[in-house]
Amino acid sequence: MTGTRVEVKSDSERYMGSWYPAAIVRALKNRKYLVEYLTLKTGDETQLHREEADEILEFQHSELRPHRDWVNGQWSVDFR
Repeated sequence: MTGTRVEVKSDSERYMGSWYPAAIVRALKNRKYLVEYLTLKTGDETQLHREEADEILEFQHSELRPHRDWVNGQWSVDFR
C-alpha cells in the first residue's frame, strides 16, 4: 500500500472541503494512514504537506470523473 496514489479530503483549516492528490507514506494503527499530498506544501512552502487519513473509500470506475485543470483560461483534461 505504501506509494499508492490516492485523493484525500484534508481536515486542515487551510484546505478544508477540497480533494487533493496524495500518496500513502505508510500504514498507521487503527486503519489510519500517513499521506503526503502531491500538490500541497507546508506553511513555509519547503516540504510537501503530510497528515493522517482515517478512512478509505473505494469507488467504481463509473462513479469517477476526469480530473480537470484550469489552463490558459479554459478547463483542460490530461488523458495520461
